[in-house]
Amino acid sequence: MIRLRPILKGEGRSMRVTFTNADTEQVIDTTGWTLKVRLGRSPHALGDIYEVTGTPDAAQAALGQISCTIADTVTSALTVSSVALDILVDTGSGEFIPLMLAVAPVLDAELHRQNYYRQGSGPIVGETPVYVQGGSQEPDNITINVSNDMDPTFDLGVMVKFNQLDPATLEYLEALQADVTQKHTEVMGA
Repeated sequence: MIRLRPILKGEGRSMRVTFTNADTEQVIDTTGWTLKVRLGRSPHALGDIYEVTGTPDAAQAALGQISCTIADTVTSALTVSSVALDILVDTGSGEFIPLMLAVAPVLDAELHRQNYYRQGSGPIVGETPVYVQGGSQEPDNITINVSNDMDPTFDLGVMVKFNQLDPATLEYLEALQADVTQKHTEVMGA
């Protein structure tokens, strides 16, 4: 399970997911998509604490991004030491597809700040990355590469129409195929 940086009590938490094509690394337009983030006491109780959805505006969609924010009122009310969190996406089909399951410790914001740079081992240092991209108020940046071969319900294919080959080219290619098949049979035996 993926471990995220701590959720700080009383501070909102934004998550921004960027969708890219696994084959071309190009961003995928997320117009009409919905992102869902669920918090739970365990991976078996996802959504029992909080659930939020987000849809992209035109600028975000063009960048392949969707954001969700967990409100500061929600993080203030957390009474557990860690939460299970999952992220799902609906690409416009009306069905949410699971993308990621993670766990994040829940910490008192002031205690976290006091212990963040502490040297040595301990639960805070173990849960905290050695480098930070942005501050605690900036969104988590998550990039997900999507392959069309992974899930048939995740239909992001691009229709490509090839020109029909002329008969001479087609005949030449078929002759090459026959020649390769014959050579393979000679080498490998019948």
